[in-house]
Amino acid sequence: MRYVLILLGLMFANVAQAMDCEKVPDCASLGYSTKDDPNCADNGYMYCPFDQDYKVCVQYNCEALGFTESDKTSWCADLIKCKGNEKMTLCQKPCFAIDYNSLKELAESGDCKVVTMRDDIEIPKNQGITFAPNTVIDGGNHTLTSTGNQAYNLYYFAENTGFKNINIVHTQENMSNFYFSDSSTSSNQISLENVSMKLTSTDSKNAASYMFYKGMYNITGKFDLEDKLPRQVSVFSYDATRNFKDADVHILTTHGNSDIFSLGKLTMENVTADVQSAATVFIGNVDAQASFKNTKGTFHASNLGVIYGTKGLPRLVIQEGCDITLSATIQLTNSDIDQKIELSGTAEKPTKLTIIDASKSFHKLSVQAHDLNVTLVINGTTYKPTTATTTLLSDVANSPNWTQVQ
Repeated sequence: MRYVLILLGLMFANVAQAMDCEKVPDCASLGYSTKDDPNCADNGYMYCPFDQDYKVCVQYNCEALGFTESDKTSWCADLIKCKGNEKMTLCQKPCFAIDYNSLKELAESGDCKVVTMRDDIEIPKNQGITFAPNTVIDGGNHTLTSTGNQAYNLYYFAENTGFKNINIVHTQENMSNFYFSDSSTSSNQISLENVSMKLTSTDSKNAASYMFYKGMYNITGKFDLEDKLPRQVSVFSYDATRNFKDADVHILTTHGNSDIFSLGKLTMENVTADVQSAATVFIGNVDAQASFKNTKGTFHASNLGVIYGTKGLPRLVIQEGCDITLSATIQLTNSDIDQKIELSGTAEKPTKLTIIDASKSFHKLSVQAHDLNVTLVINGTTYKPTTATTTLLSDVANSPNWTQVQ
């Protein structure tokens, strides 16, 4: 296309200078040539009106020049259209990142659906990435490393953004007002697919913060999170919705006041989960809910209790095909509020709930069996419901609604 523009420019420029009523113009001086252009399409020549042996290509053979009709929008930042057939395109600038500058530029440009890392990349200190809408960074199984010592958003997500196939390592020296990720609204769709994260810090001052703040996180594939921050951090805030589907989840927090799911809303479907918290796993109130379906997982907390609430406990809805273990205590600080765990299953996909070390008072926490296809295990003793009803968890052992399985 560049050749066409140059030749036509020369032709018309020379026409303006060379036109002489008493002299026939020279075709060569007008940009024509007697040589064939191997990239010219059939019937793509324009011939000199003064000598038909001279010609210039005005329509190129797009295929010979490398143009194709394939969809390149998922990996190309800048497309060139072939002259004469704009359906055929060539990628001038692919969405491949080899360093921080190219990664930041492409992720923030809005020109790439997927930005693919071609190597491990280190983000400069206190720098981050603000995603343009409809942009995902594919790490290509490489590692993205960062550090910081001031308040800022490391990753700021827009609508339909996220990470896939990536290892993320971050060290934060000053945790005050630092967010691993945030978004402009709680409804922005953010995807995390096959993501591994490790966070560390040297700041042990007692002040709360969040890792994932606002946003609706859709998590699939492998999800590994190791939070070794020596201060109170909620992994997912109240303003973040978490939807785990077809995922293998491993989460570890080590600080005695670090929560994992500040509910909110949480769903897990077709998930295997190993979630370990030094503080609590599910924290919230009577308006918060965690729902499980076809999920097998262990949820353990070693300090405040695996389920914790100051104004009622978050509701756990455990549906068909689940095998859920709640390890360590369930703690409710306000004993005047009723709350329950709901269990339901089918004959083909029964559900099982295991509670280990239920040593503290259950207060008014109840278990509701929606059907008879459920099993409840409390500190090694197994119970089956005799009727679909609601029973205080502390009364299960002596309730006619449940029978002990020998």
